[in-house]
Amino acid sequence: MKRVLLVTVGLLCGSGLAGPARAQSTTSGELAPAALVCAAVEPPVAVEPAAASATAAAGVPTAAPAPAPPVAPRKPAPKAPAAKPAPPKAETSKPSSPVLRNKISLDYEYEAYKSVLSPWHFALLEYARKYDFGTLVGRANYAHRFAQDATQYEVDAYPKLWKGAYAYFNYGYSPDTILPHQRFGAELFWTLPRHFEASLGLRRLEFQSVNVMIYTGSLGYYVGNFWFSVRPFVSHKPDRTSHSVLGTMRWYYGDKEDYLTVMVGDGANTDVGETQQDISRLNSRTVRVEIQKMIRPRLIVKGKVGYRDQEFPFSQTRESWIVGAGIAKLF
Repeated sequence: MKRVLLVTVGLLCGSGLAGPARAQSTTSGELAPAALVCAAVEPPVAVEPAAASATAAAGVPTAAPAPAPPVAPRKPAPKAPAAKPAPPKAETSKPSSPVLRNKISLDYEYEAYKSVLSPWHFALLEYARKYDFGTLVGRANYAHRFAQDATQYEVDAYPKLWKGAYAYFNYGYSPDTILPHQRFGAELFWTLPRHFEASLGLRRLEFQSVNVMIYTGSLGYYVGNFWFSVRPFVSHKPDRTSHSVLGTMRWYYGDKEDYLTVMVGDGANTDVGETQQDISRLNSRTVRVEIQKMIRPRLIVKGKVGYRDQEFPFSQTRESWIVGAGIAKLF
């Protein structure tokens, strides 16, 4: 039986018909490729290229080359683990601007008269501090009038009362006779609907020989970048009672520290910071223009110009021009 199988396989191998045919192995019982069986029966004979070509040309079939062993499928290369996303950077908020609670100011005013009066000088040094309950102000004034020098010291307070309301209190003292020996002030401010603001208050000036009581108030209105205000004065003096009015327009053209102010007054007492001689004044017309600008962070410059025409008893008049400048520092 073995001899018959080998002869059959040999004939198949020699005839070239063993390509797709299969033979049964005598050992394992599995089907094996016939080419592998032929290789086991008859060793291949090496053929020169020229002879192989001649053989092929003659139509003689040649043995089929042994198929390459099956190639094991390549395992896909392991993918590199995806890079973990970088943790988000912590958002660093910009440092907020520091709250500026302090302000120091230095102002100077020069008033030149057309009459024989020598020029008047006025200067002040002021320090203001903001607190949670309100603002406190300390001020030192210097005045040179009627060829005399005088000093005055004042304290202002602006406490918050309730939402939309605050108060103003003032006390001043002077050891000299030109300015009031003592002065007092109090006023209540509150906001109204439709951008209105109102106030009601009083001032008291105590000189060496006479006292003056002044009742005042104001009505203000905000529209856009403008603020308008009207303030009347009723001054009660020992010999008479006088009336005055002061109108103010303020235009905020930039920051809250950048504004232009125009003031127009008419009456005997449009300036509360009076001297003792001013008590006898009958009438006064005043125009002032003031401007201030923050030229660099925390630094403010100020300027003013004005005109004043005053009437006194016995047909005396005084005309004067006013110029002034100032500087302020926030910190």
